[in-house]
Amino acid sequence: MKMKVLDYVERIEHIEVELTKLNAARSLTERERRLEVTVSGSCTLLRDLNDPASMYYNRIKGFGPADAAHVDRLLTHYDENNAPVVDMTPDRLTAETASALIERGYQPVQRLAFMRAAPWIGEADRETSLRIEQVGERNAEEFIRWIGLSKGGTEFSPHVVKRVEKYFYRPDFRNYMLTIGESPLRWDLYSCMGQKPTWRTIIRSKLSGDGDVRRHCCVIDWPPPPSLGRRTYIPMWSLGR
Repeated sequence: MKMKVLDYVERIEHIEVELTKLNAARSLTERERRLEVTVSGSCTLLRDLNDPASMYYNRIKGFGPADAAHVDRLLTHYDENNAPVVDMTPDRLTAETASALIERGYQPVQRLAFMRAAPWIGEADRETSLRIEQVGERNAEEFIRWIGLSKGGTEFSPHVVKRVEKYFYRPDFRNYMLTIGESPLRWDLYSCMGQKPTWRTIIRSKLSGDGDVRRHCCVIDWPPPPSLGRRTYIPMWSLGR
């Protein structure tokens, strides 16, 4: 049965929460994150007890018309000096919810767009010198070193690497290491809302020692055949103050 746009929106909301949990667990910060997830009404409240100023780890998701009268109660869940970001999907952004947030100093600060790709078979540029290697226990530490290179040569403490490396080769969240010749690249894999992907998109980032990152995208014919077709963009607004 063909899914409706709102079905995708609900799935995105669920995946976003699960991804935030994973990102907190694999965060390369010296101080381990303490992410707390609480459900209140139709909202999911994300809060990092060790980093109340983080816009990403302190968010309210699922806020809608039914919650407009309870904004103050929701905000008391957070540090009084660091108001949380409120993520809102288009179906929940109404005059009522907007007024409730604007009255408390909120304004749009970011818009996120989610893309769904419909398969098609066609020609694609091939990069013959590209080598792909899945991240596992053997090379996870090297992969994390690459992450440091992409951040301008950041070096992570050995105990931090040891703490998080297992999260980079979980069976439900695979990472890949790419090289062209001797140059390391970074690959972001999008998995079509958690479904088995029928396409692969590469975001190639030159990892130079001076922190200069150059990106470009390409699609390669690495099994299965490439497919990148009709696109559905689902915007999500983030409101902050």
